[in-house]
Amino acid sequence: MRIVMIASEAAPYGPRVGASALVGALPRALASRGHRVSVLLPLHRFMRESFSRFPEIGPVPVRLHDGREEAHILRANEEPTGVEIFAIEADRYFDRPGVYGEGGVDYADSVRRFAFFCRAALGVIDALAISPDVIQCHDWPTALVPIYLRGGMLGDDAAARARDELARASVFLAVADVTAQGEFPSPEFAVAGVPRGVVSPGRIESRGVVNLLREGLERADAVTTLSPRFARDLRDAETGRGLEDVFEKRAAVVSGILSGIDVDWWNPSSDPHLVAPYSAAQPGGKRRCKADLLLEMDLSAELDAPLVGVLSPLTSNSGFDVLLGAIPVLLERGVRLAVAGEGDPKVADALQRIADTSGGRLAFRRGRSEALEHKILGGADMLLMPHVYEAGGSLPMQALRYGAVPVVRPVGALADAVLDVRAIPDRGTGFWIGAQTGEAVLDALARATEARRDASTWTAILRRGMTRELSWRPTAARYVQLYRRLAGGAEAGPEWLSIEHGSWHGRVADTFTHERVRAVAQGFAEQLFEEDPAHALAQRGVLVAHDTRLLGSGFAASVAGVLAWNDVPVVWGGAPASLPAVSCTVAARGLSGAVVVTGEANDSSWNGLHLLGPEGAPLETDAEQIVMDRARLWLGRSHAPQELAVKEAAELGLRREVNPSAIHRDVLESLVDVDAIRSSRLRVACDLNWGAARGVLDRLLREWGVGGDVFHGEADPSFGGIRPDPTTSSLAALAATVASTHDLGIALDPSGTRLGVVDREGVVLAPDHVLALVVDHVAETRGRGRSVVARSVATSRLIDVVASRRGFEVIETPAGFQELGATLARGDASFAVDVGSFAWADSVPHPDAILAALLVVEMIAYRRRSLTSQLEELFRDVAPLAPVRRRLERSRRDLVDLKSRLARRPGELATLHIEGAVSLGGGTRFRLEGGAWVFVRPDFESGFVEIAAEAETTRSSSALVDAAQAQFVT
Repeated sequence: MRIVMIASEAAPYGPRVGASALVGALPRALASRGHRVSVLLPLHRFMRESFSRFPEIGPVPVRLHDGREEAHILRANEEPTGVEIFAIEADRYFDRPGVYGEGGVDYADSVRRFAFFCRAALGVIDALAISPDVIQCHDWPTALVPIYLRGGMLGDDAAARARDELARASVFLAVADVTAQGEFPSPEFAVAGVPRGVVSPGRIESRGVVNLLREGLERADAVTTLSPRFARDLRDAETGRGLEDVFEKRAAVVSGILSGIDVDWWNPSSDPHLVAPYSAAQPGGKRRCKADLLLEMDLSAELDAPLVGVLSPLTSNSGFDVLLGAIPVLLERGVRLAVAGEGDPKVADALQRIADTSGGRLAFRRGRSEALEHKILGGADMLLMPHVYEAGGSLPMQALRYGAVPVVRPVGALADAVLDVRAIPDRGTGFWIGAQTGEAVLDALARATEARRDASTWTAILRRGMTRELSWRPTAARYVQLYRRLAGGAEAGPEWLSIEHGSWHGRVADTFTHERVRAVAQGFAEQLFEEDPAHALAQRGVLVAHDTRLLGSGFAASVAGVLAWNDVPVVWGGAPASLPAVSCTVAARGLSGAVVVTGEANDSSWNGLHLLGPEGAPLETDAEQIVMDRARLWLGRSHAPQELAVKEAAELGLRREVNPSAIHRDVLESLVDVDAIRSSRLRVACDLNWGAARGVLDRLLREWGVGGDVFHGEADPSFGGIRPDPTTSSLAALAATVASTHDLGIALDPSGTRLGVVDREGVVLAPDHVLALVVDHVAETRGRGRSVVARSVATSRLIDVVASRRGFEVIETPAGFQELGATLARGDASFAVDVGSFAWADSVPHPDAILAALLVVEMIAYRRRSLTSQLEELFRDVAPLAPVRRRLERSRRDLVDLKSRLARRPGELATLHIEGAVSLGGGTRFRLEGGAWVFVRPDFESGFVEIAAEAETTRSSSALVDAAQAQFVT
């Protein structure tokens, strides 16, 4: 890929922070991945010795609105492999002491300077015959580039002539700083040569002031920021600085990509500024560096006292308004502070006064030198950043590299760069400050100091931070993702098609393709890096599995290859695994999520894919939509996401294997009373519906001494022409088998998420009734400590009755397990019940029909009575039984009358209100033999069930009545 970067400054010619650090390091990382990169900069005075004339190209004409000028091209004397660095010489504009101004005041001709530079840069690209795929600009000084290429430009210079050719490239605007936006009085802007139609009220011109960054944001094809959290924060007024509306409007094209650091430059084992080298493997030199820092800054020589470094600008944005109030308490607690910075003179004076009277407990240096920064990072035990706002995460990442544990406010890039020890003790690298108050700063430092007292804990924190992947390699991978996604334009992809019930075989070739699977995997990878920065993913990984033997392994392999190509560590599930087993593995292994290829018959728009989040819960709706949007963008491209081969992924440490079913079995065995089940000697018939519960439910029951038949557990199903779900029709054969030969019949759908139950009399039980009994049983046997049940609005309100009986609170959520799973993951509920689905917080935040089935078996083993008799007891407790029986008997007579009437008039729409406390969940839809649909909708409060169907034939009408009769429990 051919990439051009246009920026106003870059390291090593400028500071190693913000946009300068990005432009200095990212091209080298991109080149190492095989891409060709050219960088265009202004030739500032301090850069002259690093560049030489480039005689291959003569002067480039630049036409500003009021005249014609020339730009000369120079090339860097030293360049990284694969990177060209050019500087545009124009002494009138850039031969000055500063980049943007002097003494804190911008140069008066700033709009002219950077209009000249942007037009010259486009002309240079043309003169060099570069045909870029991507043009990436940085902050307001280069925001005119997307304005020119997407809005137009006046004049006849090289830039204007090359515009049509260059407009074919994707134009990116990288935002590292929104505090400087390039605002100028509109008369000054005329020199830029932008057509009048582009300069219009409400866009580039507002109240007589031109805002270049705003219009650049509006015009760019894509916008990037220095971290995922900062990208989201920019939608808020406090962080967006007046641009929050643009970031909100263009949220679909705004991506946050966490920057890296130059790990060769920031390396304590070879840093020339440190008195002694050290590393995670050989940390001894850190103590010598601390002693040297105490001496350098004239601090009291107490090596065992905690030493905190502060290297932030002296502004309220850096938290000094709250820090100044907390410093006296910190000094009283024995903390030593080494502070260096520049900014507000009042803050500097206040720090100096404290230092003068602190008795060597606080040292302050006005200004910041490179040598002192390295010494503070090398000697400090902790780095304190109580910031209100932070775009980049380079400083805390440098601190991690040097073993100075960051104590930060989780804002912007700081939240992405530092994992909180309190939130994730086994992976934490620093400490988060809970609020923007002095008390919160003191609390966070107290937690850090306490952890430091435990040598093993502190060593583990230091080692995690110092060995973390902090280079630009993963950052470059994220940018390449973005470049590829938008290469060639932003056409909309095709509409997403879904697999219909029972149609997996018939339509898989048309609707479930490797192309679509790769697109979703790519979208999911990008979403993960938005929500969870690269360093966390590197330690966690994503589980890739399938719950079907029907082509599932091949599609899962495509998912794994795409994730690995994107540097996402893949945890390969191998053999078929149920969805609850996958969820259980994500939670147990602390993974970042899962992608599951599923043969489950459902109406999912995911076309056979399930996505799970970090806790094992189904991905929430908003995140799903983002993944979908990105997948569609990829489907509209002329090229597909790339895959990494299995062998190469393993060699790079991006692939390992796991057995989700084995992990799930271990969890299930810990949740169920195995001894009670073993001693019951029950016989249970299992219909696995050719699904992935095979080897879990049947194996556990057999290991526990439970006998019985197992149906449809074989591989490579054809589904026998029926819908593979535990519905009334598919349970008929199981009911016939159970009667008189088994104590219970259990059917699972192929994914292991929905339950069907047949009592020993061969009666098919309403799933919600069974789950109400399960909740009641768990409440009775596990005590009253778990006091909250979450249920969907579609679920029978019999759950409410049971909850009230047991003193439980009920949380009602919208239909579906996305909301229920999130509720469990947050710890807001102990159980969750959806239509035919059950989940327990002690297991995983995902519907688990296998766990529900085992609890049903345990319940019978405890109570030694049939489910029918247990339901009768439950109904007796919640309502007088005799009236219920009378209503049911009337309903049966009504059904007989309906059947007779439909036999005479088979074409009519039949609707019947059946009295009785009968629940099938929120609504169950059946396809009858003749092709008609039956819909059953319960209302527990009123005691009615509405059954409606278009009775196309007498045969289907009879099936309607038979289906209705099968639901009654007597």
